[in-house]
Amino acid sequence: MKTVAVILAVVLTGCIPPSTRNQTTPEVRLDVVLLTKNPIVPRPPASEVALLSQRPSDRPSDVLAMVAATTDTGTFTHKDFNSMLPAIKAKACELGADAIVIKHLELGDAPSWNQYNSKTPSKAFCVLIKFLN
Repeated sequence: MKTVAVILAVVLTGCIPPSTRNQTTPEVRLDVVLLTKNPIVPRPPASEVALLSQRPSDRPSDVLAMVAATTDTGTFTHKDFNSMLPAIKAKACELGADAIVIKHLELGDAPSWNQYNSKTPSKAFCVLIKFLN
């Protein structure tokens, strides 16, 4: 019985394409459109960046950029917003943003098992803002 389990594990592991084995970091593509005319002052990479669902109306801010993030790694677990967030936060720090305002999310499909990739990628559309006070 133990032998059957080992053989089954080896066969199943062999069926997973190398590109998705032990994949811990998804591929995230960022398309950035700068909107500010003010000089950009980067923040340290590990800076805290607020994550908001809407732009605060009681606090003046400057819109620095619009960001479209796309991930399509072929694994369903890497097709959520949390897998894109580190790349978006890194770009926010690079541009000196204090907050990320999530405008729209599109979650992709589960993988198509015969091609090891999904038919639609996950996407996040965000605005990076800098508080003025």
